Amino acid sequence: MYSLIIFDCDGVLVDSERLSARVFSDVLSRYGVQMGADECFNTFKGLTLSACYRVVESEHNLVLPSCFHPALSEATLLSFNDYLCAVDGVVDVVNTLQEKGVTFCVASNGGHDKIRHALSLTGLLSYFDGAIFSAQDVDKGKPAPDLFLYAASQLGMRPDQCCVVEDSTPGLMASKRAGIDAVYFDPQTSSDKADAQHKEKRLSAYSVSSMSALLLLLTKLTANAR
Repeated sequence: MYSLIIFDCDGVLVDSERLSARVFSDVLSRYGVQMGADECFNTFKGLTLSACYRVVESEHNLVLPSCFHPALSEATLLSFNDYLCAVDGVVDVVNTLQEKGVTFCVASNGGHDKIRHALSLTGLLSYFDGAIFSAQDVDKGKPAPDLFLYAASQLGMRPDQCCVVEDSTPGLMASKRAGIDAVYFDPQTSSDKADAQHKEKRLSAYSVSSMSALLLLLTKLTANAR
């Protein structure tokens, strides 16, 4: 039985990753870098923003100008304000955990401001207020284990008492390195992703493709604390 559920934010709590990929692609094009939205999604999923910038600069042999980050932040904010929503069914999951008295938190490679804004826009902030952890809190974000270990320690839990819900390879690698079991959440299962899915499933203890399935799983894996 797990006593702490650690949620990733983007792609698990909020349906942001495709939005972010489209914005990243659009802003890159303003600076002469051609990366389609799908390529951005597949390349940057689960990485810190600084890691994304390093990938762009390395693969395209350039240095992004200082104005790139503010431009990307502004475009992302506008897109989120207009289109961001919670992942379908996630409210039922956190409500159930709350009713059972199970501790849960969010641990994301995003910055604190971005996480709080995303949760606020989608009506989820009240569930996680006071239990938000960011890669800004540690030396290294995912795929290093630091963030998950930090979140667990701050909430008084050992790694073996925790379970992570993740949708990306960097996040699953981080949980593996931290000695924390993981649920791989993949709502977009398709045959052309078979190789990637096989790798990600090998990194996780469990795998689900919907929030309804996650709800059933976590109901079995967590004990009533009330």
